[in-house]
Amino acid sequence: SKTLGLIAKEIGPGVTTKYLDKLAEEYIRDNGGIPGFLGLYNFPATLCVSPNEEVVHGIPNDKPLEDGDIISVDCGVLMNGFYGDHAYSFEIGNISKEVKKLLAITKESLYKGIEQCRKGNRIGDISYAIQSHCEKEGYGVVRELCGHALGRGMHEDPAVPNFGRRGTEFDDLDVWKDIVIAYLSENGFDSFWETESGISAYAEINFDAENVLNNLISEYNLTSLKWNKKILEQINWNQEWEKHFEPINIDDKILVRADFHPENPFIQEEIIIQPKMSFGTGHHETTYLMLQNMINIDFKNKFVLDIGCGTGILAIYAKMKHAQNVIAIDNDQWAYANSIENAERNNLSFDIILGDFSKIQNEKFDIILANIN
Repeated sequence: SKTLGLIAKEIGPGVTTKYLDKLAEEYIRDNGGIPGFLGLYNFPATLCVSPNEEVVHGIPNDKPLEDGDIISVDCGVLMNGFYGDHAYSFEIGNISKEVKKLLAITKESLYKGIEQCRKGNRIGDISYAIQSHCEKEGYGVVRELCGHALGRGMHEDPAVPNFGRRGTEFDDLDVWKDIVIAYLSENGFDSFWETESGISAYAEINFDAENVLNNLISEYNLTSLKWNKKILEQINWNQEWEKHFEPINIDDKILVRADFHPENPFIQEEIIIQPKMSFGTGHHETTYLMLQNMINIDFKNKFVLDIGCGTGILAIYAKMKHAQNVIAIDNDQWAYANSIENAERNNLSFDIILGDFSKIQNEKFDIILANIN
């Protein structure tokens, strides 16, 4: 806290976070402490500094702070065998009323959570108090990260998420679903399906799922998490899809159909899709909403990027709406091949690239479409 008090006197427009980091390290060492973050998980600095839209764990740099910024400064110290960890969000110069309200509600939610830290309560009571206060004021909460206890280790149990149900612990099913999905998606799993009893997670047949799941259980202390592994039989997904696929009508302006469906002369645009193993038929809510929003966007003579294109459906519709140039890109071989086929089905020509953002980093776009997880 004293270190953050020092930072508070120095922080302002024109100051760099690297300078603040240097001050913090000197002050901590001068007072007999050891920077708690420096070297932890290979972190290269004493402070975590996260400006504006960054949530946490930002690395100090030489970019000067500007009037109107907000910045979270997180400081950890090891002293007398125990860790301390304290963060505060600072206003830089004059900030907008909207940002002031965001900071105020965030601070209020902290104290709402603290109020629930009493004998007989559960972690879920703390989490619920934070979540309900934020959502009542029209804000969401960060679900992928959580608070934690500390002592002789920087990160100790229990973990304290920003969302939850009263009277529950962190390892209750409804509470940890989002965090588990986020963790698994970042560690090699490809797709997920929520069920009444938990989550079905899918990965390549030779993937070391056991190691990832055991690390998850250990990291979050999810001792009640049970899992089993099953190898799926080979299925002709095209045949399965054709059995159940129905045309999608979007506001009577777009019809997404397969080539074995009849035409509809009363609808303005028809997109013909054969998805194979790729995402993007219009059935999923995100694809439907993207197409629905695109109806009212002026694409004429625009340069458009569809990143994570899947079936190519969004790029196809952009081209139908007279975009001058369209690039569709995906890092999945199935999606790349499927997009080429679907473009041909709709008698359209545009650039389709197999790879990641590095393949297009020098391009400039008027409109970027990103229906990705």
